[in-house]
Amino acid sequence: MTMSHRRTLVGAAIALFSVSLLTADDHKDKKDQDSDYKYGEKIEASVSGVTGTVIKVLGGTLSIDASSAALKTEEGTYTSLGSLRVGDRISAKGTYSSGLLRATEIKVERSPYDAELDGFLTAISLDRSEIVVLGTTVRFNSATRFRRDDSTLSPSQLRVGQRIEVSIVKTQDYYLATEVKTED
Repeated sequence: MTMSHRRTLVGAAIALFSVSLLTADDHKDKKDQDSDYKYGEKIEASVSGVTGTVIKVLGGTLSIDASSAALKTEEGTYTSLGSLRVGDRISAKGTYSSGLLRATEIKVERSPYDAELDGFLTAISLDRSEIVVLGTTVRFNSATRFRRDDSTLSPSQLRVGQRIEVSIVKTQDYYLATEVKTED
């Protein structure tokens, strides 16, 4: 292979690598701007405790690994994990597995609900009026609103594996859904 051929191949490889980097950055920008966060799960809840890089929410029943997360305030300024206090409201986005949300982004915020869970429905019991999302059992009752876009649903129309967003309040003994929304 001549020197001219090598330069052409190296130039083509660099150009291809640059295009793939641009494509990855374009996807990252789209992901960052996507307010529905369709690339993982999300939880909004009050902090129950912080130990090292692990944040406990929902009374300690759900853990969030914050070791790889960017932590921001509602205004968008970066803050430290050490600044979190019990009772602070957070919104954490990441990937859920085996009782742990591995967060990529955490925002300290305000919300009218005790918590909001955004993930996949893993179980439903119509006879017990319960659903499970992000490993958390949540009850529902006749006052719970079930919605798909602008339409009203019944609990029987939910399916395991469906992505749902659940707004919950903490009662003395359990979590109660005030609203369950789905887009599928």
